[in-house]
Amino acid sequence: MAAKHHNENENGANAMFTTRTLTAALFALTLIAGSATAQTRPATVKAPVSPVQLPKPKVNLNPALTNPGAALQIPESVKAKLNAPDLVLTELKVGAGNAVFITVTNSGRSATTRTVRLKVVSSGNGNLDNPSRSQTFEVPPMAVGEVKVFQTTQPLVQSARDDANSTGVILIAANVDQSNVVDELSEANNVKVISTK
Repeated sequence: MAAKHHNENENGANAMFTTRTLTAALFALTLIAGSATAQTRPATVKAPVSPVQLPKPKVNLNPALTNPGAALQIPESVKAKLNAPDLVLTELKVGAGNAVFITVTNSGRSATTRTVRLKVVSSGNGNLDNPSRSQTFEVPPMAVGEVKVFQTTQPLVQSARDDANSTGVILIAANVDQSNVVDELSEANNVKVISTK
């Protein structure tokens, strides 16, 4: 009887050992399988992000800039202006006998082809629109670089002095091509004003 009890205990221990062994083995297999799965799982690779391609702006360059051998293209209207005559009132002064001397120069790149008017006025009250006296000259066509001097014969200075206010200051003004007959490089240099007593 004692021997039988011993065998039962031994058998129970063996059964217990077998169950524990199987459980441990299964747990080990689970760990190994999980590790293998983790090692064999392909890594996630992010696709490269391509930069946004913006459309290139269209720039119409002058052919002379893209091709240095080509001639510079200048609009005809600009060419005409650059090569235009330019009547400049270079000097205005009161000389001997109170005569007014006016110097006109063609400082442009081409000759004038039409006659223009040169108007000279004087004022004793500061109002050139209502002058004391005026005189007009005809300016014939002028070559490039040509200079012409005009001298007044009217008593512009004396008339202005007669009209002068208490300050005694008078104005003398001249304008060549006042009617804009000639298409010039600049119109601003057609006028000159001086003051004197």
